[in-house]
Amino acid sequence: MLVQSEKSPEFLEGRIEAFLTKFAHLEELDESSFEKHKVNLINKVQEKPKNFVEEALNFCGYILSEMFDFEQGKSSGSLLNAWVMMSGITHMQEGTEK
Repeated sequence: MLVQSEKSPEFLEGRIEAFLTKFAHLEELDESSFEKHKVNLINKVQEKPKNFVEEALNFCGYILSEMFDFEQGKSSGSLLNAWVMMSGITHMQEGTEK
């Protein structure tokens, strides 16, 4: 796996290991639990800001991270909606074996 970042290799390795550890729990979920988690995640990603301050903070976050995809919630929700449990697990396992 090739990862590029301004962060230190030790930091990145720790974050990747933490992700893979949490990811391993996906294999233990049954299909209905997975779908429930997926729907909750989509709702959270697509949730509209509750007020102007929250919206401004979201925009500031995008600008500070230099990711100017202000419609990220919509695009992420579409991608998450298309995610299928077994194909996602298989894809991730194949990616970690390389």
